Amino acid sequence: MIYQIDWDGNPVIKYETDLPLSQICVSNSDDMVYAIANREENLLVEFALSGGNE
Repeated sequence: MIYQIDWDGNPVIKYETDLPLSQICVSNSDDMVYAIANREENLLVEFALSGGNE
């Protein structure tokens, strides 16, 4: 799970994935998350941040 929080530490949204992730980073424009999926072969994955509330 990845939790997006605001600058005051309040939760904004929770993202769930069935992939084990590492090396997570956010784009300069704050609209994408990039990570390495730890599988038999490492895979670069990306997730769009919706910015909505859950």
